[in-house]
Amino acid sequence: MQGPRTYAIEVRGALPSALTGELAEFAAEFGGTNTVLTGPIADNAALYGLLARLEGVGTSLVSVRPVNDEIGDSQA
Repeated sequence: MQGPRTYAIEVRGALPSALTGELAEFAAEFGGTNTVLTGPIADNAALYGLLARLEGVGTSLVSVRPVNDEIGDSQA
């Protein structure tokens, strides 16, 4: 991974309130059963650190995908 990249990270259920302040740079959308966090991640170490933090507060990971910065275009 080169430089910051935007990711969409989906977790089961609502995001724990303990994380809301830590993830201020992410947009969080709760869709009734899952929450999708979308925001910039600097590099692989930051991505793995965030995933470990989400696991540490008891969230269940559903998916992680990079989002192309161009509107309407995404990569799976």
